Amino acid sequence: MNNNLKQQCRFCGLLVILVFLAIGTNSAAGQASQRPDSLKQLLQSVVHDSSRVAIYLRLSVEYQLSDYKASLQYAQRAIELAEKIDDRSYLSSALRQAGTVCQRIGLTGQATTFYLRYLDIIKDSGDDKALGYGYFNLCAVRLILEDYEDAEKYIHKAHKHLQAYAASKRQPMAANEVLSIYNNMGLIYSGKKDTIRAAEAFSKGITHYREAGGPPMTASQLLYNYGNILQKQQQFAAALALFEEAVALEHSINHAVGVATGLMYQGNTYMEMKDFAMAEKLLQQANQLVSSQDAFSFKKYISEALYELYKTTQQADSALLYLDLTNLYTEQLKLDEARDQLLRQELGEVFDQKVDQLQQTSLSRQRMYKRLLVLVVVAAGILLMLYLYARRKSSTMLLEQQLLKSAASKIEMEKSQLQNEVESKDKELVTKSIKEMQQNALIADIIQQISAEQQKRNPDGEKRLDNIVSNLNVASIDQLWNEFEVRFQQVDVDFYKRLQQKFPTLTPNERKLCAFLRLNLSSKDISSITGQSNHSVLVARTRLRKKLGLTNTDMGLVEFMALI
Repeated sequence: MNNNLKQQCRFCGLLVILVFLAIGTNSAAGQASQRPDSLKQLLQSVVHDSSRVAIYLRLSVEYQLSDYKASLQYAQRAIELAEKIDDRSYLSSALRQAGTVCQRIGLTGQATTFYLRYLDIIKDSGDDKALGYGYFNLCAVRLILEDYEDAEKYIHKAHKHLQAYAASKRQPMAANEVLSIYNNMGLIYSGKKDTIRAAEAFSKGITHYREAGGPPMTASQLLYNYGNILQKQQQFAAALALFEEAVALEHSINHAVGVATGLMYQGNTYMEMKDFAMAEKLLQQANQLVSSQDAFSFKKYISEALYELYKTTQQADSALLYLDLTNLYTEQLKLDEARDQLLRQELGEVFDQKVDQLQQTSLSRQRMYKRLLVLVVVAAGILLMLYLYARRKSSTMLLEQQLLKSAASKIEMEKSQLQNEVESKDKELVTKSIKEMQQNALIADIIQQISAEQQKRNPDGEKRLDNIVSNLNVASIDQLWNEFEVRFQQVDVDFYKRLQQKFPTLTPNERKLCAFLRLNLSSKDISSITGQSNHSVLVARTRLRKKLGLTNTDMGLVEFMALI
C-alpha cells in the first residue's frame, strides 16, 4: 500500500511541473487559437521565413497533447528554419518547445539536449525570466530521472533568475512561479529522504498561496504533497484537513482527476486510521469520478486501494473484482507503455539522426574555423614580421626611394632631351636631303643645258660630255635618294613596313612618291626634287591612286598617306 501511495504522490507532484511548462511554452510560442488545419493553410500562403517559423511553433503547440510525433516534427522544422535565418529569438523558443515535447514523450535525454541548447543561446541575453524557465525545465527532467542532486542545482538557479527578473521589474515574483518552485523543492527533498526540508518547502508554498493567491491546481499539489508527509507521520487530522482544502480547490476549477486524487488520499488516510467504512465511501467516490476518464494509471491506483480495503475487511468477492480491474488496468498501461516505447524509439532514432547531422555539420564548421584561425595567425605573423622589418628599414628605404626618384627624374629629363635632339637632327637631315635633291635638280638642269650644247661640239667631245652628264646624273640622284631613304626611315620608322604589308605590288619609284606625299610635298615640289616634269609627277600620282584603290573616292593621296 505504501509503495502505491508513493508512486501516486510522485505522479501527482509532477503534474505541476507539466502545468508550469505549458505556461512557459505558450508564452514563448504566442497565444495561438487557430486550429491545425487553418494554420496549415496559412503556412502555404506566407512568404517570409520568420512567419513560417512562428506557424511551425504554433502547430507544435497545437499537436503536443494529441500527436507527439507531429508536434516534435514541427518543432524541429522551426529549429532548422530559425537556424537558417539566424533568428536567435525564434530558435530559443523552438528549442524549448522541442524539449517540452520530448519530456512529455519520455525522451528525457533529448529533452535535456534541447534545454541545454536553449540555455546556451540565451545565457548572454540578460533575460532572467527566460533563463529561469530554462533551468526550471532542466529541473523537471532531472526529477523524472530521480536525479535529485542536479534537480536541486537547477531549481535554485531557476529561483535566482526569476527573483532577479522580478526585482528588475520592481514587483514580486509571479504566484505560479513561486508555488511551482516550492512544490518542486519539496519533491526534491522528499526524493532525498529529507522529510523536514520537504515539509518546510511545501508549507512555505501553502502559506504563500493563502496570503497572495495563485493557480488552484498548483496549490492543490502543495496541499496533497504536504498532506502525504503528515500522513506518514501519522498526523492524520492535519493531513485530512489539507486533503479537504485541496479537494475544494479542485472542485472550484472542475478538475475531476484532481478531486478524485484528494478523495483517494483521504480514503487511504482513513484506512490507516482503521475507519474502513469512511475509507470505502471516499474511494468509491473517487472511482466514480474517474470512471469516465482515460486516466488508466489513476484507475489502477484506486482499484489497488479498494482491493487492499476489501481484502483487509475480508470481502472476498469485492476484493477479487478489484484485483481483476487492477490487472486489467495494468495490462492496458503495459499496452500504452509499449506503444509509447515504440513512439519514443522511433522519434529517438529520428532525433539521433538529426543530432548526427548537426554534429557532422558542427565538426565541419569547427575544422573550417580552425583552418581559418591557423591561416589568420600565420598571416598575422607574416604581416607583423613585414611590419617590423619595414619599420626598421623605413628611414633607409625612404632615403633610397628619394634618391632613386631624383635619379629617375634626371634620367627621364635627359632621355627626353636626347630624344628631342635626335628627332631634331633627323628632321634636319631629312630637310638637308631634300635641299640636296633640289640642288641635284639644279645640276640636272645644268646637265640638260650642257646636253643642248653638245650638238655644237665635235663627235669626240660630245661623246665625252655625254658620258660625264650620264655619270653625274646617275650618281647624284642615286646617292641622294639612298641618303634620303635612310633619314626618312629614322623619322618615320614603320612607314615603309606598313606600306609594303598593305600594298606589296608597289614599285620602288611609287614607294618614293609615297614617301614624298607622306611629307606633304606638292607635285611641284616633287617635280623639282626628282627632276621630273610636273606632268610626269601628275601621271605617277594618278597611277598610284589606282593601285591604292582611291580612284573613285574623294580622299587625297596626302591624307591617305597620313593614315598609314
